[in-house]
Amino acid sequence: MEINDMKELKWPVRMRSPPESRDMNTYCEFHRDHGHTTKNCKALQREIEALIKKGLLSSYIGDSNSGRKQYARQYALAFRMPHGKLEDITVGTRDLEGVSLPHDDALVISAIVANFEVKRILVDNRSTANIISQEAFTKIGISSQHLKAVKTPLQGFGGGVITPEGVIELPLTLGSG
Repeated sequence: MEINDMKELKWPVRMRSPPESRDMNTYCEFHRDHGHTTKNCKALQREIEALIKKGLLSSYIGDSNSGRKQYARQYALAFRMPHGKLEDITVGTRDLEGVSLPHDDALVISAIVANFEVKRILVDNRSTANIISQEAFTKIGISSQHLKAVKTPLQGFGGGVITPEGVIELPLTLGSG
């Protein structure tokens, strides 16, 4: 499903076996037909191998930091919903009230996420992922069934590897509208 929009992907011709001889309890997303599962689709496996050999799926193979970051960016872009006019968010001198200068403190904000106020959000421009804790996710009241599976491991704050529970797109409100 992650590569179905690639223009280099060659979709298969219709399945040749008669429909009445196929297993109607299985479905292949690649063939868009019944008869076998997507996981067991030999034509899809051959097509993926061809795309790998062409170097078009390099972000999905190997175990490098740059590969994982590229995969995360592609995933984020693929599921980004079109929004209206986007405006820059800037932090100016008026926002420095109570801050001793010079400083290298992290930027921590509050925002409305999915109609729920989330406090202590760490803003990190270098991060390739926006992470919400399980505790905050539970308090927002969204079922984990809404999460989409993701296979990209993340390096945790302490240096360990963390496997996310999944990804979800949530509405976000910053400022007073």
